[in-house]
Formats: sequence, structure tokens, C-alpha cells
Amino acid sequence: MYLRRSICVAGAVRTIRTNEAMITVWQPIGCTDTVFPVTTGTFTRTTSKGKVYYDITLQADEPATTHFRLTGQAHITAGGADSTAWQDYTSPISVAVDKNGTASFDYYSVDGADNTEATKTEVLQ
Repeated sequence: MYLRRSICVAGAVRTIRTNEAMITVWQPIGCTDTVFPVTTGTFTRTTSKGKVYYDITLQADEPATTHFRLTGQAHITAGGADSTAWQDYTSPISVAVDKNGTASFDYYSVDGADNTEATKTEVLQ
């Protein structure tokens, strides 16, 4: 479930009349989302035959597009292109780290109002 976060900069008082009562309410006008998304990364590390592997899932706390990139001594084996370019996250990612290697996995999300969170980095080794 996502909680929509916004700031309403203006509003109007509105009176609703019914047969039983008259209710005055504040109706927001010009609400703007000003809060950036927060992305959580889950990094599951396994080893096999001296090699290190990671299964990575990313989840933003609101509807957003999540981006990632992998740099260093590792390779994406599933869930994205084996490239150091920024990519859109669409499914879990599998990474194989080179023997005795170190890599950086960077990620961030952007919501529909173009609020961008700061890039987060996880070191894989």
C-alpha cells in the first residue's frame, strides 16, 4: 500500500447543506507532491565454488520508476543488461562478482511528480 504524500498550498471553505445539517469543510486546491520516494534494496549474498553471487530486489515506497547501475568487477546475469549504464528496474537482478572483485550497485527512484531521491550505493564483494 502506498501513502500519497502532498502539500496543499491553497484551499477553499465549502458549505455542504443536507436535510439534517450544514457542514463546513476545507477543500484543498493546488495540492503538490513534494516528497521524494524512498527505495529499499534487498541484497541476498551466496557463494558457490569460490564465487560470490547476489540476488537483488528494489522497492520504492510509492509509485515510481527505479533506476540502477553496476560498476566494478561484477556482471549482471539476470534482470538487466550486463552494462555500466543506468537501467530501469523491472524485475529482480542477479549479479556474479568476479573472484576477489569488488563492485558498486547504485540505485534511486523518481516519482510521477519528478521528485528524485539521492542515489544509494551498495558495495558487493
